[in-house]
Amino acid sequence: MPITLRDGTYFGTLCALDFLPVNFSDDVLENFYLFADLIAFELTADKQLRQREAELREAERIGELREKLFGILGHDLRNPLSTIKIATLLFPKNEQNEKVVGKIINSANRMERMIKDLLDLTRTRLGGGIPIERKLVDLKVVFSQSVEEFAAANPLTRFEFSAEGDFTGEWDADRLAQIASNLIGNAVDYGAPDTPIRIILRGDETNATVSVQNYGEPIPPEQLENLFNPYRRAIVSGHKSSSKSLGLGLYIVQQIAAAHKGQIAVTSNAADGTVFTITLPRR
Repeated sequence: MPITLRDGTYFGTLCALDFLPVNFSDDVLENFYLFADLIAFELTADKQLRQREAELREAERIGELREKLFGILGHDLRNPLSTIKIATLLFPKNEQNEKVVGKIINSANRMERMIKDLLDLTRTRLGGGIPIERKLVDLKVVFSQSVEEFAAANPLTRFEFSAEGDFTGEWDADRLAQIASNLIGNAVDYGAPDTPIRIILRGDETNATVSVQNYGEPIPPEQLENLFNPYRRAIVSGHKSSSKSLGLGLYIVQQIAAAHKGQIAVTSNAADGTVFTITLPRR
């Protein structure tokens, strides 16, 4: 009985030897067909398993190399970037130089954020997690400062900020500023023109909750479950993905929330827009 693998490859022949003549019935032949098919199935499964194990080992090797490379780049790029920012202080003060210096500083700050995201990604992938330093922090102050910065940089965008309750807790102020910057920046990038960006804070006895809402095109439902994975950006109709980031912002936000024992959720639809909501325990 020929043994043919699932891809059509001929493997060999199943032979049964008996010293005595045998009269074959249809049932006996059917059993031989099934036995040969079972052997072919097992051989194919074994081949596929070995192939997948090899692919997984290669993917893990490439992943480790990539994380190490990101870590090295992140550390080594910081010094020359700092030198560039310091060098801008040496420009003579005049109107033309101020425009050039402003562009240089903005680009350097964007590169600095990318480097920080890469270092955070490396820490999380190598098992270290996002490091946090807990101190008594007022969440309202952190987010209001971020809103002011984005409002100054985006004068045509309307920001609506509201806060109700108590917003003091034991958190990492710098990491919370990262959350604010990433979520508000994301809302600015994807929000529709002439619609507000809403930042709503609510505080109760145990938790503080922050919601950031924009009214851009909804994120397709099939993208929501992978939105917090690294290198992922939402792809929505009529909007080009931003090339100013690495697609790590939402991943970093999720990791910072997790480091504070908090959670992040997202909803997106035509009626309510896109809303990112973070819940942080006070202690």
